[in-house]
Amino acid sequence: MIIFTAVPPPSRWNENKIKGRAEEIIGIVEGSGLKTINVPEVPGKVSPIEFSRILKGIKGEIDVIIDKVVPKNWGKEIEEIFREISNLTGKLALVKIGENSNLVGLAKGYFREIYGITIFTRKGEDLRLFNRTVWGFDAFISQIIFETESLRKTLENYYELCRRNGVKPARIFVSVAPAKGERDIRFLEGFRVEIPEDIKEEILMGNGLEVAKRLAEEVLSMPWNLGINVEHVMMDNLELAGELLRCLANRRTQNYTNF
Repeated sequence: MIIFTAVPPPSRWNENKIKGRAEEIIGIVEGSGLKTINVPEVPGKVSPIEFSRILKGIKGEIDVIIDKVVPKNWGKEIEEIFREISNLTGKLALVKIGENSNLVGLAKGYFREIYGITIFTRKGEDLRLFNRTVWGFDAFISQIIFETESLRKTLENYYELCRRNGVKPARIFVSVAPAKGERDIRFLEGFRVEIPEDIKEEILMGNGLEVAKRLAEEVLSMPWNLGINVEHVMMDNLELAGELLRCLANRRTQNYTNF
């Protein structure tokens, strides 16, 4: 399965410009034969709830995953937020949940699928994934990757923990993105995305799309039923992300057993 993470446009844009960006995103998704858009919560951007309303207003059958950054001191107001989101979708991604395991159970009362975030390079991520699976997360979307060694180690240990304890593993969506150049590299590293030096050189030579394609192929050749999440990193990378989505969609058509 492939999903597309579409960053909402800046909240300062006017209504027509925001709608135009939503139409672009819908066009890319339709052209790739996809059905699911993940809408993150980003400071300074249109809220994921509002942007999802706009997306679904253009094409109602589009499936959205709405991200919600969990406040540190959340209280009963979180249920009001869950109710609002559940009017738009049955899929929620909980971000920065900390150790609030009871929040997952609460969310289960409103949504059919609960997503979490995973960072393969983080110490102890295999155990963190396992614990959150036990809490009730159905799937995880990873931080953008530029190497697969840490992914392999984390997932090998995670699946073994699930096997030994009789726990059904959650679905893992591995995030790839076609980075354009130095600006993208600096932006990603600001979010602690680890990019090997040889990969940086490829990106700086203008081969970011080829890097992302290669990583996706590596992920899909692994012995697990992994999904792919495509992100566009910066606002002007949308067209490049669309090209990556089309390539992956063509691969799925040619070899659908991997999806």
